[in-house]
Amino acid sequence: MPPMATCYMVGMIYFYVPDDSRPNGGVAKIYHQVDVLNRHGIAAAVVHLAEGFRCNWFDNRTSIVYARTVRPAPQDFIVAAEIFGPDIARTAPGIRKVIFNQNCYNTFLHYPLDSGPGETPYLHPDIVAAITVSEDSLSYLTYAFPGARILRIHPGIDPGLFHPGEEKRPRIAFMPRRQLEEARQVFSILKFRGALEGFELAEIRDMNQAEAASLLRASAFFFSFSGAEGFGLPPAEAMASGCITIGFHGRGGREFFRPEFSWPVEMGDIETYARTAETLLHHYRADPAPLTEKARAAASFIASHYSLEQEEADILACWREIMSG
Repeated sequence: MPPMATCYMVGMIYFYVPDDSRPNGGVAKIYHQVDVLNRHGIAAAVVHLAEGFRCNWFDNRTSIVYARTVRPAPQDFIVAAEIFGPDIARTAPGIRKVIFNQNCYNTFLHYPLDSGPGETPYLHPDIVAAITVSEDSLSYLTYAFPGARILRIHPGIDPGLFHPGEEKRPRIAFMPRRQLEEARQVFSILKFRGALEGFELAEIRDMNQAEAASLLRASAFFFSFSGAEGFGLPPAEAMASGCITIGFHGRGGREFFRPEFSWPVEMGDIETYARTAETLLHHYRADPAPLTEKARAAASFIASHYSLEQEEADILACWREIMSG
């Protein structure tokens, strides 16, 4: 495909990213978007504040610049995350901006809780579009901001990392980053009922991307403790890795957390979660084949609906629309 940058009035696209070295799938997706744009001849870079900073918990050679050197010009774009709240449009006035909203439930962080008319960057003339990552977020943002241009990308799952392993251990992988108390309740109920006997618990914490993927490939189960998520990469990556996946869909994950090959539970319903998990663990001990077959169906669904190729096509389609005015 020939470079597209020459077709549009665009200079550089600056993606502002917090200087945080802790594993965060949303940050990895920003780095990936920059890589995709550069690969297709569209100049883009991640902007960090601290000189020399680069996320190192996943492999990348992404173009990085530092805030001290950035001087946006009228032909440029600034891309900011939803977590920056109502201040997004106030930075660099007159420069075109895009909000990359990876969790619609963080949209109103830092907004005052009152009934006045207020302001929002989503309807500011400097904001030319918002990009989001799920059907749920697209619906939320379209309803919240009538008239705003809201575009959607399907997040891609890397099959080189997240694919079913040849051998599955009787292990339950989980990532209770935001829902630790819910995880404590579920696992405690199962423990005191004797339902965890023979199963190892493996928390995904302080691991780089390759280590987390390796753990998932060798785990029979993944218990999802997603909170209110824009998409929910951990359960999608677990399904891609052939894990029997049960738990909270986080709303954004409803589009892939389907009952035909997974076991979604409504957020906060601890008793249903524990009862469902106990039943599945019992069936797995008796005969793992039927559950393993459903896990394979989940992996196939993720591979076909959330491929890196689809994500790349979506990124390019979004930016073609944005840059064409």
